Amino acid sequence: MQFLLCQIGKEYFALDALQVQKITGRLPVSRLPYVAAYVDGMVNVDGEVIAQLHLSRLLNIKAEGEGELVVINVDGYLMALIVDKA
Repeated sequence: MQFLLCQIGKEYFALDALQVQKITGRLPVSRLPYVAAYVDGMVNVDGEVIAQLHLSRLLNIKAEGEGELVVINVDGYLMALIVDKA
């Protein structure tokens, strides 16, 4: 099994490399009202509109910088995760 190592603040997390679809810089985001604080909004990644999740907010870790997006596929659902480094 292979992993992608991601950093959020001073913490490191591993993602299953088979679930990673793409790593890219930040994209324009469409904000959504009345969603959890960790849901940053929706982004268009290669023609697919997917949820963008701010992992530092979800895990209550102080982010360092703007970060980048890791697009993952979990059980057929795409989502973009904001991490500091991937």
